[in-house]
Amino acid sequence: MKILATTAAFSAASALAVLALPATAQQQYAPTAITRPDVTDLGFAPAGTTVKLALVLNYRDQAALDALVLQQGTPGSPLYHSFLTPEQFAARFGPTQAAHDGVVAALQRAGFTILRTYPNRTVIDVVAPASVAGAYFRTQFHLVEQAAHGSRYANATAATLPAELAASVSTVLGLDNLVKVHTHNKPARYYVDATRQPDASTAAGPPIERKVGNQFAGLYPAALSIAYKFPAQSGFTGAGHAIGIVIDSDIANSDLSTFWAAAGVTRTGTLNRVLVQGSNPGVNGDVGETAIDTETTSSLAPAANIDVYLITSLDDAPIEDAYNRVISDNIVDVASSSFGGCELGDTPFAAATNAIAEQGVALGITFTASTGDAGGDCEDETSGGTLFYSPDIVNSPASGPYFMAVGGTRLLVNPNTGVRVSETAWTPGGSSGGGGGGVSSYWPRPSYQTGVTGIAVVPNVTERTPDFQPVKGFAGRNIPDISLDASNGFGSYIAVYDTPDGGWTGYGGTSVSNPVFAAMVAEQNQKTGSRAGFANPALYATFTNNGATPAGIYGVDFLDVTSGSIGAGWSAHAGYDQATGIGTILGGAF
Repeated sequence: MKILATTAAFSAASALAVLALPATAQQQYAPTAITRPDVTDLGFAPAGTTVKLALVLNYRDQAALDALVLQQGTPGSPLYHSFLTPEQFAARFGPTQAAHDGVVAALQRAGFTILRTYPNRTVIDVVAPASVAGAYFRTQFHLVEQAAHGSRYANATAATLPAELAASVSTVLGLDNLVKVHTHNKPARYYVDATRQPDASTAAGPPIERKVGNQFAGLYPAALSIAYKFPAQSGFTGAGHAIGIVIDSDIANSDLSTFWAAAGVTRTGTLNRVLVQGSNPGVNGDVGETAIDTETTSSLAPAANIDVYLITSLDDAPIEDAYNRVISDNIVDVASSSFGGCELGDTPFAAATNAIAEQGVALGITFTASTGDAGGDCEDETSGGTLFYSPDIVNSPASGPYFMAVGGTRLLVNPNTGVRVSETAWTPGGSSGGGGGGVSSYWPRPSYQTGVTGIAVVPNVTERTPDFQPVKGFAGRNIPDISLDASNGFGSYIAVYDTPDGGWTGYGGTSVSNPVFAAMVAEQNQKTGSRAGFANPALYATFTNNGATPAGIYGVDFLDVTSGSIGAGWSAHAGYDQATGIGTILGGAF
């Protein structure tokens, strides 16, 4: 029998040959859901409580898959950008039809109802009463009250994976439906600047800043496009390409239209809603995040299609379903995730999301994720800012080696032209937050970061009861990979429009920098005539000039960020650092 980690099976598909988990990660451990500081245990769940699970199946020939995606992402390889179709992946690496059908049959015999299966045979969604699910996985379910999320359920004892599933199933998500990730945005911090004058010089083009009287009220997307030399500046606006956004709130079309009109954006791409669970969650408390993601990507890449993958809640199983739907549909170039949670607080989620991302990059889809807004510490803001772990426990899914981890800076531009004036690491302090970064205690250092000057190991760690104990000195994956503007400070935050939050407002956070990068990916793909897929190896190859000195690369492909800090001892300096990664990226240099 396998013991399911916390609330699901612990499994980590190896990510490249060098990404197999260390022996210490193979331990078995009990659930921590009931002891989370944001959860109140209400006792046994009624037998009829609905439990929804997403079972993730093992790939075939994992070593060959690891080798393939590395070659697909490495410039100079004969397989560079030779991406698979979903059918080719299913035939070569996907679970066999027999394995898939065997799991389905076993679950049906146990009393589960099959909700959804997928053509790639990777995920199976099922539902059962708590009495059935508890008996099958040998656990007990409790009802809980989770701060800011209301009534939920969670397994209160360690669960076991039945022997009949052990050969085929890698991970089970949904043995709790706690929300363990949160969106990475920070409301703007407003300051009055009476000397700032309304600007008329941008009348011939899209406006750079939104102003209310003389007051700065946020940057429009045009400022970021100019500052970071987007391919759109050369006419590549994303035509024929698409951006996928995973989120749990819709947004009104009228809000989008209001924003586009004010920002001087003429859209030629479509905006489509994909209902992952079959129903629209409607406009809810995360609408501000949806506004950031949709308004930013659709404006920076006005010819790209935007596909919003709407899920019912930001808990593990719906997120996994959304990722699997993205790769099953295979219609977007890049999948953007502006949310995350402490990687060691939910290792099954970290493992499952990275495994799905590996399948996605084999098809050519780039997965991007925000690194977080709590500086170098991993903070669960859904529980009122309770710091579960400190320091250096980073956010998942961004820490997954198949994700592009996007951090945050504070960018200042010329208010008349949008040209970059200065940029520093986004320093935490008060309500301002700070870009996330540091070293993974879960994922080993990937090959694309080997030999990069500035890459660090896990420093001193003072953890607060994580599932998986970090080890000082562990050579883990470093994040971020790159950073872009995320500051919610004066002169840096972006303008956003959504009616439920009062109309015009401003935001910072790596929820901003991540969709900015996603838009850049779509435009760069149009420019090169190819999807980017697993862009991390190419990004670092460009940065190191394929192992030579990076001198000359800065100012052409990247802009170095050498001042500021994000907390936990991580400061920006010349070259790669854990505050800003390589630095900011120009024109899609990957």
